[in-house]
Amino acid sequence: MNRVFQIIVDNTSGVLSRISGLFSRRGYNIESITAGVTADPRFTRITIVTSGDEGILEQIEKQVSKLVDVRDIKELKPNESVYRELCMIKVRANAKERQGVIALTNIFRGNIIDVGRQSLMVEIVGSQDKVDAFMNLLDGYEILEVARTGIAALARGIEHVLYIDDDGSVSGWTEHAKKEQERAARELEDRQAALEAAKEKSAAKSKKTAK
Repeated sequence: MNRVFQIIVDNTSGVLSRISGLFSRRGYNIESITAGVTADPRFTRITIVTSGDEGILEQIEKQVSKLVDVRDIKELKPNESVYRELCMIKVRANAKERQGVIALTNIFRGNIIDVGRQSLMVEIVGSQDKVDAFMNLLDGYEILEVARTGIAALARGIEHVLYIDDDGSVSGWTEHAKKEQERAARELEDRQAALEAAKEKSAAKSKKTAK
């Protein structure tokens, strides 16, 4: 059973090695791992595809969540998320064979990103199934090199968007929206109180001047 986990961590040196080291020490399998800075440069989003039975997968989630740098970990379920992978494939193809590779690439909405005398380099972006299907159809050609990024994934909609406050507290979209409403209400009350205080001060000053 494969499962995709999204891990939000502090953007600090060595954090990726600490997480991969935990998997290695515990004997957990990593199918793929990708990492990149989030919209907030203080944090990094790591996407890990791992495998194991239900007990192992639950232990992975618990053990990773205990690491100091980890702010949040959650499973990205297929029906609630979007998965994408980029794959570059170098195929041996002479002048006569190129058109077949190009036609196949066009069917999969890929791109030819490099052309040599004896080879083509193809770029395919999509789900793992799409990448695997394309590579299976290249069975009649010699594949010279392959580079796959591994899965990058995001949950659909805004319900799973995370916000990390300056104090380190993590909140979801609903909780964050509620906090913002409360903050805006407090700011409005403060402005109104300041305005009232200014009016009272002005009135007192006018009264004193009149005397």
